[in-house]
Amino acid sequence: MREFMPILRNPDFRLPWSMIAPHEKQAQANHGGQTLERLAERGGLSFCEAAAIMEDRRWSRIVWNDGQQHKGDPARVYLEKLIAQHAQQREGQPAQAQPQKDSNQ
Repeated sequence: MREFMPILRNPDFRLPWSMIAPHEKQAQANHGGQTLERLAERGGLSFCEAAAIMEDRRWSRIVWNDGQQHKGDPARVYLEKLIAQHAQQREGQPAQAQPQKDSNQ
């Protein structure tokens, strides 16, 4: 088994395989039957695709919906928060609020 799922155009980003592996069925539903392994072989997932798979939902664009100026890719920030939330839950700490997904898609 791989240690990390590659994130497209972001070779420095580390999405633990153990976090996305339990969502194999959603990955196949979202990507025409391709397995997570096959998606990794093809270069990985975008931040939005990875977040959707980990939340067992169809893909949707992730945007800033609070009217504030932000630095950074909202999808990357969102996925980083999902990873942090997962780590907190494993350590028995309460989960933090998550950013919004674009509901207009």
